[in-house]
Amino acid sequence: MDSIGAITASIGALLLAMNGNQARYGWWLFLVSNIAWSVYAVQAQVYALLFQEIVYLVINFIGLWQWWFRPAIEQYRKAREIVCKA
Repeated sequence: MDSIGAITASIGALLLAMNGNQARYGWWLFLVSNIAWSVYAVQAQVYALLFQEIVYLVINFIGLWQWWFRPAIEQYRKAREIVCKA
């Protein structure tokens, strides 16, 4: 689990740092990393790491909201306005 957490976090950070079209996929990789590290922390009884991953999970949800969910909702609303006006 720790290897999965490390690899997905590293690739996610790289995608966000590149700030290109693929950057927003970094948040999904961070989510996988959060889950993997949380499972590892529970198994290894490293509760400070678990706390850190919970904090990172909250930050990750903010990133997912900003990069994925809010734009999707705005796009849906715009499409709905066009349909309703027609």
